[in-house]
Amino acid sequence: MCKKWYGWAGTILEVDLTTGTIQKRELPEGLAHQYLGQAGINARLLYDRVSPAVDPHHPDAVMLFGAGPLAGTLALC
Repeated sequence: MCKKWYGWAGTILEVDLTTGTIQKRELPEGLAHQYLGQAGINARLLYDRVSPAVDPHHPDAVMLFGAGPLAGTLALC
């Protein structure tokens, strides 16, 4: 990646608790530019991956954790 992310790590870590697999994927730059911080990106990822009909306790449900570019700084967030 040639461009600087300025606070973003540029990666998404996917952990499948059912199979025990871990995948490291590149964060699409457009996603980081379109959505503000981790809450916006996580909302978009959840929208893309889970049907509204899925019960939150069903094995197909997704749990997302995210840290945005201001995490760990003194900025209010």
